[in-house]
Amino acid sequence: MEEDWFGPSLEGFLGNNSDRPDADGILTKEEGIGWAKESSAPLFLSGELLDLGNTSTDDFSGVGSTSDINLLYKGAPKDVRYTYGTVEMQLMDQTGHFKIGRDKFDWSSR
Repeated sequence: MEEDWFGPSLEGFLGNNSDRPDADGILTKEEGIGWAKESSAPLFLSGELLDLGNTSTDDFSGVGSTSDINLLYKGAPKDVRYTYGTVEMQLMDQTGHFKIGRDKFDWSSR
């Protein structure tokens, strides 16, 4: 299982965890709030399944850099921007591939 500061890969983690709300690689606001009330374990999502609006390479200082992207201001669909809020991302190359890290939303506050 590949690990870096973003945590384990989704494929490696979810293999035997189909009862989790993140088993399908996405998360609704309601699922996130429910999970936070019952568990302190992190959730893992698939960036390929999320519409992150107009996030682009211009949002980063260069390849390998990280940036806190506020999806509210990036034109992401309402269900995405209000579920994920501000998300830590790392630019992997100049073609716009990036990794998603931790979001900055305190789910337990809901």
